Amino acid sequence: VFTIGVLVSFWAMSGLLLVVRSAGQEVGWGYHLQNPVMIGLLAILFLLISLNLFGVFEVGENLTQLSGVAEKKEGFAGSFWSGVLTTLAATPCTAPFMGGAVGFALSQPWWVALLIFSFLALGVAAPYMTLTLFPALLEKLPAPGAWMVTFKQVLAFPMLLAVVWLVWVFGSQTGNDRMGLLLISLLGVGFAGWIYGRWGTSFEATEKTMGSLAAAAFMILSLYTAYGASQDPLGEDLWQPYSPELVAQLKSEGKPFFLDFTADWCTSCKANELVALSNSDVVNKFQELDVVLVKADWTKQDPVITKALAEFNRAGVPLYVLYPGQGAEPTVLPEVLFPGTVLEALDKVK
Repeated sequence: VFTIGVLVSFWAMSGLLLVVRSAGQEVGWGYHLQNPVMIGLLAILFLLISLNLFGVFEVGENLTQLSGVAEKKEGFAGSFWSGVLTTLAATPCTAPFMGGAVGFALSQPWWVALLIFSFLALGVAAPYMTLTLFPALLEKLPAPGAWMVTFKQVLAFPMLLAVVWLVWVFGSQTGNDRMGLLLISLLGVGFAGWIYGRWGTSFEATEKTMGSLAAAAFMILSLYTAYGASQDPLGEDLWQPYSPELVAQLKSEGKPFFLDFTADWCTSCKANELVALSNSDVVNKFQELDVVLVKADWTKQDPVITKALAEFNRAGVPLYVLYPGQGAEPTVLPEVLFPGTVLEALDKVK
C-alpha cells in the first residue's frame, strides 16, 4: 500500500509535467537534444543539481516535517498517505539524481514518460519494500555521518561533467558566440543559487524575502540570456568571407557592399554585432538595398586581412567600411556601432 501511494504520487506529477509539455509543444517548443533550447535548459538543470549536491543551497527541507501527519493514521490509509508524503518529502532531496531521467522522460511519448516515472517511483519505494520483506537488513545499514555529505559532494562532479558536455554540444550547434552567452547565463544561474542559499533560506523574514527576490531576478535574467543564446542571430547567413578577389569583383560591378573586420576575441566587435549588425531594422535595410555583406575574420593571424586593414591605416579591429556602390568613395564607420549609425550610413547607398 505504501508503494501504491508512491506510484500514485509519481503518476500525478508526471501527468502535470506532460500537460505542461503538451502546452509547450503547441507553441513549437521542441523537447529533443537537437534543439539548442533544450540543451541550454538541461545545462542549467544539471548546474543547479551540482550546486545542490555541493550544498550551495538546499530544497525541500520543510517538506520532511509533513511525515508526522501520516504517522498519526493507521492501517492501509496510513500506509498510502505515508507513501504520498514520502514522495513529497523525498522528491526534492532526490531531484539531483532524477533530474536527468525526468529531462529524458519529457522528450519521449507520453507512454514512455509514464513508464519512466513508474520506475522512478519503484526506485523510491524499493528500500522500503526491501526492508519490509527482509527486516534483518536494518541491522546492516551504515550509520549516518559525515561520509554522507562527502559522498553527496563527490556526486556533484559527474553532474558538472554533464554541464561541460552539454555546453560543448550547444556550441557545436550554435557557434562560439552563442556558447559564450550560454556560459554567461550559467554564471548567472550559479550566482542566483548562491544568493538563494546564502540569504533566501534565512530565518529572518526580510532577509529571506529580499534574498529570494534577488535570486529570482538573476535566475530570470540568466534564463532569458540562455534563451537568446539558443536563437539564430538575425542575418548571420547573409555574410560572405572576405577575399581581395571578391572585393575587386564587387567594385568592378559597382555593387554596394559592407566590410566587417572582426575577430572572436574582440569584445567590441561582438558587442557591435549583437547591438547593431544583428538588429532587425539594419538587416532588413541591408537586404532592401541589396548590400553585399563581407566579413573579414581576423581571429587567427591572416596576412591578407592585415594588409587590408593597413589600407585604411588601421592595425586592429573592429573596422567597418561601407562602399555605397557605383564607384563612390567608401565610408568608414565608428568603432562603436548603434543601429542608427548604420542606418544613417546606408542612406548613402546608390
